[in-house]
Amino acid sequence: MLQFPGALPPGETPPLTCFEQFILCIALVGLSTALLSFLFPRPLFCKLFKIAFPFMPDRLEDFDEKD
Repeated sequence: MLQFPGALPPGETPPLTCFEQFILCIALVGLSTALLSFLFPRPLFCKLFKIAFPFMPDRLEDFDEKD
């Protein structure tokens, strides 16, 4: 028989399930990795980008600033 949870007191949130915790963890890791990648120097970022996306064209090198 199905049991429905009772009403929670005002101001309380239900605890997260294991699946929700897993999805939240994956989202936080992805977001933090994306934000940290902005701190990398451009040459390192280009090399990592080529490793992550080998099928992309070499357009990153076309717009490199030559100092």
